[in-house]
Amino acid sequence: MKKVAVVVAGILLSIPFAAEAKGGHCDTRAKGIGPERSSFSHAQNEKRREHKNEQKLENKAFRESLEGMSEAEREQALRDHRAKQHRENVEFRARLHEENTAFMKERLAHNSRLTDVQKEELVAFYEKQHGENVSFREEHSRDRVAFFEKIANDQSLTVRQQKRALKEYVKQWRKNEKEFRKEQRNETREEVRDIRADTAVGDASVCDTAQE
Repeated sequence: MKKVAVVVAGILLSIPFAAEAKGGHCDTRAKGIGPERSSFSHAQNEKRREHKNEQKLENKAFRESLEGMSEAEREQALRDHRAKQHRENVEFRARLHEENTAFMKERLAHNSRLTDVQKEELVAFYEKQHGENVSFREEHSRDRVAFFEKIANDQSLTVRQQKRALKEYVKQWRKNEKEFRKEQRNETREEVRDIRADTAVGDASVCDTAQE
């Protein structure tokens, strides 16, 4: 029986793990965001789309490069390719985070409703959520590699069973990610409520931050 690296390579590359690049965000958006924030968010979304499209093209070229390789060579090539794209995603998210942090600090610098202490607390909160996002993605990355290795080495599975196991894995991962994002949104709402209570200002845009 062929291993998963050979049989299901196309599925692995089409699974939206490239969305790993999307990252999380400290989303404290208020209704009716201003043009500056809107323009910044639009530019960040464009960068994400470009990055995702670039990786799609890389995946297409990679699948074509597998032709003529032995099974062992394909398995190693798949591992190397996934590791390469993971590194690209980590670097891409780091650049977005730097841009988001700079944007948020600039907005806070021009905000007269918050004290310096409150501004520092907001930045710390944002960095805390960023750290949680990084840990969540790295844990998932390690788990994903272990799962794929397990499937690849399980000779008792048929091709159909391999595909079903991969789809179930992706389904569960999406559920876990959704729950994680929901938890972070709840934390953000609490932070917004605290800011409103401390400042007696009903404008959540005082702690408006951008997506990573």
